[in-house]
Amino acid sequence: MGSVRARIRDLIVVIIFLAIGSSLPSERILGSMLRPRLYVVTQLTIFVFVPLLMAGFTLVPEWVLGIQLFPASITTGLLALSVLPTTGSSCVVFTQAAQGNTIAATVNSTLSNIVGVLVSPLLLSLLLNTGGRALPIDRLVVVLVGLTRQMVLPLLIGQMLRAFLIRMIRPPDRFLREATSAMIVAVVFLSTGIALDGGYTVTGDTVSAVLFLLLFYPSLVAVVALLARVARLDGSDRSALVFTGTHKTLALGIPLLSLYFADQPDLLSAALTPLIFYHLLQLLFGGLLANAIARRTAE
Repeated sequence: MGSVRARIRDLIVVIIFLAIGSSLPSERILGSMLRPRLYVVTQLTIFVFVPLLMAGFTLVPEWVLGIQLFPASITTGLLALSVLPTTGSSCVVFTQAAQGNTIAATVNSTLSNIVGVLVSPLLLSLLLNTGGRALPIDRLVVVLVGLTRQMVLPLLIGQMLRAFLIRMIRPPDRFLREATSAMIVAVVFLSTGIALDGGYTVTGDTVSAVLFLLLFYPSLVAVVALLARVARLDGSDRSALVFTGTHKTLALGIPLLSLYFADQPDLLSAALTPLIFYHLLQLLFGGLLANAIARRTAE
């Protein structure tokens, strides 16, 4: 039964990335050259600063003090969350609501999602290696080949379909987003079913990880806002960095982690739980923050 679920899940992942490739406005990446500093700072925040900050909270106490804040599986899940790209839409929506640089948010969001397909697994392996929990090299190669086959190739095919559709008709982006959301829910249920078959259960450690994220996310927003000031970004660019740099994608994250931990269902659920909660948290807190920034700008 589990193998059937896994095959269905993998097929849905391929369809998801065909849809994502068809809807990603990657042609706007060229516009990022107009704001190179914001572009570089945003990508470094997403793929370097946030993972290092998460590693500082979860791994450094273990290395320096010998104190393990979370079990290995929960730590793996939190690190997996930290290396993911930003969201494809909510960071742009909140940037717009805060009267920030929406174009820059869109460009950086698109680029991070394309780059993250291969960069995120490599970063996760690097972080897990420091804690002695990395995948063996041969398994990592298998994962990267699988990601290329199930995510990169469909993404490229989707981009080619987008180019064709642009010439013929307007791409049905709204329909693709709604269909992608429905398929992501299906992947969550299938992955959860596979994990439960493998004996996964929610424990007190899972709850403690959720409570940790309640503190981590607002702290991350504050630190990234400070980073924007240090980088001497103007007000609209700061808003773009705050939302783009602190959000983590559920749409790309669930398929990516499902493939990365395909042979480790217990770790898959440990990785999905923080991601799902973080997604809800960034929507709630992001909406409040966007409204606060907009009011302050108006004043």
